Amino acid sequence: MVRAARRVVRVTRRTASQYLGVGHSRARGASGHLHARLTKGEYWKRQYIPLLASYYRSGYSITLSPSLEFLDGPQGEEFALLRSPWLRLRRNAPKGSLILTDDKSAAERLHNSGERVGLVAVEDYTSDWGASSLALPYMMHPSLYSPEKIALSDSQAGSPERDIKVFFAGNFKPGDYDEARLVDKFSVETRIALKSRIESSFHAVTMWIKTWEEKEKLRNIDKPILIVDSNKAGLKYDEYFDLLGRSAFFLAMPGIASPNCHNLPEAMSRGCIPIIENAKWFDPLPFVSGVNCIEFRTADGFVPAVREALEMDEEATALLRAGVNEIWERFFQSSAIVRRVNEVIDSARDSLPVILIKPES
Repeated sequence: MVRAARRVVRVTRRTASQYLGVGHSRARGASGHLHARLTKGEYWKRQYIPLLASYYRSGYSITLSPSLEFLDGPQGEEFALLRSPWLRLRRNAPKGSLILTDDKSAAERLHNSGERVGLVAVEDYTSDWGASSLALPYMMHPSLYSPEKIALSDSQAGSPERDIKVFFAGNFKPGDYDEARLVDKFSVETRIALKSRIESSFHAVTMWIKTWEEKEKLRNIDKPILIVDSNKAGLKYDEYFDLLGRSAFFLAMPGIASPNCHNLPEAMSRGCIPIIENAKWFDPLPFVSGVNCIEFRTADGFVPAVREALEMDEEATALLRAGVNEIWERFFQSSAIVRRVNEVIDSARDSLPVILIKPES
């Protein structure tokens, strides 16, 4: 009991330190109000942040009723939810609110009483939830929805002249990005394995940025492939998005334990054409090789896929980029996300509407 009390005090103090001192608006949003009742504390809760931020960007006011378990989860810059001025803590939903919750029993009760409610659940790549469900793709890194960066998450831009042919920036930390469970569960190459293939097959045409000192090389990019080890070299967000906007193709390497990673929508927001392994793992995104991506199906297909990107002319590249932009506007723009979620909730009658989000692992 003493340990439980200490936990409550610790979580309360941390929550208060994040929340207090930020001006949280009490005005109702022009588009309506969203109330989130969130209870689960798993790591994948980071995917809530883009969803709530999309409603804020679309003119909704947001309140949150979190459980102790939700608050007592992994902390860090990606979980700066309570420091967002657009979100206010409130126990009960204001009258007329749209409600999102991960508590199935509460969702069923609210749905049966006629409330506008959607159950937020984890999509495990195999579940079939029926017609009253909507699967959301893996979203951008949640830190991009912080107050000072949120505009980056909903803009779409890129340089008309793409002087970088193939680009990747990300973490290559051994022990994290060579997880056997990624291969065992999804039969896809790990990030470390793909890095080795680049080193062995494209060494002469690749610029590697592996240290802070080597970032100076970015002033004169003279090779068609650019790889930045962000764990050691690091990129500021403006540097990262500038490089994305200058790149024709992006190596959409997997995350630690999932084929999906936040780098994919980030790259697509700047018109980069993704090079992906096995499109089926990126549902609900309608990827078709040669239409809006370059896809490879096996480890041996990676090198030919990169060569295809390097050799593609500007006309063919422009056609693929148009397909990428169409996907981004349909699946990642805030207004599109909100419209699709609301349509599923409002069209549900006999069955509970379910909003599926991609798990971290």
